[in-house]
Formats: sequence, structure tokens, C-alpha cells
Amino acid sequence: MNSSDPFHQKAGPTATAASLKPTGARHWVLVFAATLAVITFVDRVCMSQAKPYITADLGLSSQQMGLVFSAFGLAYALFEIPGGWLGDKIGTAQGYCCAWCSCGRSSPPPPGGRGIWPR
Repeated sequence: MNSSDPFHQKAGPTATAASLKPTGARHWVLVFAATLAVITFVDRVCMSQAKPYITADLGLSSQQMGLVFSAFGLAYALFEIPGGWLGDKIGTAQGYCCAWCSCGRSSPPPPGGRGIWPR
């Protein structure tokens, strides 16, 4: 282990809080948290920006589009807690893999196509 690595400094038995140097990890945690906040905001904003195209393509009324937005928001909110729990329980990478596989498995094949599963 490199002793100059700020993320892996070890405190000796005689080290006090005043003698430990702060690491740069707190700055990276803030950058990571801010980046996640921006990504989730953009995710929700993209849905509203796509409204005219979705409405025109599918021929939906404003009331039906409201139902689409409600379904999106409800699904977004309902899966926040279980998704976080799953990530804590089995790990982030395995949680994403499990979610990706279950979404892909529950999706129907495209019309006229076989999908990825042979028949």
C-alpha cells in the first residue's frame, strides 16, 4: 500500500484527531452526490421534453399523457426504496445486473421478431 495515498491513511495508536490530515475523499463524495442528483433530475426532465413527440407519435390526449407521466412518476418512486435495498443487500453491480435481467426478461419480444429467446 502506498503511504502517500490519501484514501488509505492509517491512524497509529498515538494519533489524535488533530494530528490526522483530512483526505480528499469528502470532496469526491460531494462530487458523486451532486452528479447523481443531476442525473436523476435530467431523467425526469427528459420525460417532459419528450411529451410533444410522444403525444404526436401515439396520438394521446393531454389527459392520457397525464396518465403516462403519473405511471412514470409512480414507478420511479416505487422502485427507489427496493432498488436501494437490493443494492445494499447484494451489491451495486449485482443489483444492476438483477434489475437489467428482470426488465429484459419481462419485456415482450418486438412485433414480428423473435426477441433474444429462441422458440
